[in-house]
Order: sequence, then C-alpha cells, then structure tokens
Amino acid sequence: EELERLGLPVRVRLKASTGLTFPDHERLPTLLERLFERGAHQLDVTVKAAYRGPATIQECVLAVTLPFRLGTYLLEVQPSVQWTVLPSLVLHPPVGTKRLALGERPLFASPLRNPLQLLGSKPYEQEPVKEIDWYATAKLGRLQAKVFQKTTLDTFTFAVDLNGPSGYTLHHDFESLISQVAYVTTQLLKEECKVEMFLNRIEDSGQMVHIRLQEGERGMRLILLNLAEIDPSNRFISSEAFHRMVERKRLKQSHLVWFTERNLYD
Repeated sequence: EELERLGLPVRVRLKASTGLTFPDHERLPTLLERLFERGAHQLDVTVKAAYRGPATIQECVLAVTLPFRLGTYLLEVQPSVQWTVLPSLVLHPPVGTKRLALGERPLFASPLRNPLQLLGSKPYEQEPVKEIDWYATAKLGRLQAKVFQKTTLDTFTFAVDLNGPSGYTLHHDFESLISQVAYVTTQLLKEECKVEMFLNRIEDSGQMVHIRLQEGERGMRLILLNLAEIDPSNRFISSEAFHRMVERKRLKQSHLVWFTERNLYD
C-alpha cells in the first residue's frame, strides 16, 4: 500500500525447479515475471507439475523501480513452500500374450470384481432363483442350490523391480512401471484391501525399501510418496538378489504380485 501511494510499480519474479512450469509464460516455462496491478495485494499464479518427484520455487524476487532513474530495488524472499509431485495414475495396457513364458496364461477374471467361486450344490433352502443349480436339479430330480466360496484376496505383496532385462541397470521406461504400480495400488486400497510393498531401491540407511502392510487413505499416501521419491541417481538392488530378499521377508499369507520389465512393452 505504501509503495502504491508513492506511485512505485512492483514486479515479482519467480523461478521454479525443473519439475514445475508456469503455463502463463510460454517462452521460458520455468520463469515468470508479473506486475502487481494497482489496488491488488495478492498475486494468483498458476503452476503446473511437469515431472514426478520433489518440486520447489527456487527464487522469488520483488523488484521496485525507484523514481528519478535511481535504479531498481530488489528484495529476495526465500520461498518456504515445497511440493511432492505424485506418480500419474495411468492404466497401461497389459502385457501381450506373446511375451508370456511357457506354461503361463493371461488371467481375465478379477477376484475383486467376481469374488465368488462355484464349489458344488446343496438341497434348495429358499435361495434366490438365480442361485438354483438347474443342472444338479435335473440330475437329482429335486431342487438344488449352488454353493459358493468367497475367493476375494484382500492382502497383497507388491515387489517392484525397476531393473531392465540385464537385471542390473534401471529400465529405460521405468516411469511407466511406476505409474502402473501407483494405479493398481490406489485401486486395491480403495477396495479396502491391504498392500505391502518392496522396492529394489536402497535407502540411505543401506536397507531395501520395505513398506509394511498398509490400508486406506493413509497407506495410499505413504506408498505414493515412496514411489514419487524414486530417482535414477538412487542405488538399486540387482534383480536376482531382490527376488531372494522378497521371498525371504514377505508375508507368506499374502498374494505376491511382481512388477518387472516384463509388464511393459519394449
């Protein structure tokens, strides 16, 4: 207000890290310069995330043009805000059947969407008409009802191996693999399932990343944050060693799901 009373224009200059862009500035997307309009005490800025991972405003400078050509007064403010850009939740196409190993077959039925498995039949006891086993009824000559068993799996172990075919170096399209893991994780946790996760990334403590059994919104946030922090400069465990470690430490009663380079199209 005081600068406005003196008739001194104020400009703001923002510089973002490589993970952020300013859509309003097309020439230099990571740099934004804006003049405060008269009577405005707040400046609204649109920021767009470009990459997964940590993102910050690296520089914030207020520039006041002094009268009588005395120059420009610069006030640099240290931005305190920082974001973590989470992985994109994109459903990628499943692996083609030609890439399945000998003896494997694609599974099209989801235990989450079709949780009941037909076990047999029993004498009819006022069950709904759709549960009548007409084949058994015709065979035995009396009404029979179907007997189902619930087969829904509610506990999963995700083993995420980001290495390429060699088993030692990062896959060239590891970002797509991270997106697949993020998508499947959010879908399962929304279905009230429980997920534990192993990443073949080595933490600062020298241990393999192991996210113990999680559920709900809190578990989803924790897993997505760990996926967002993966960087090519990290240290990774070889595929062979990672497989041994997962088999030794995982929950034995859970359903083990591997996310490897075989889940991607080359």
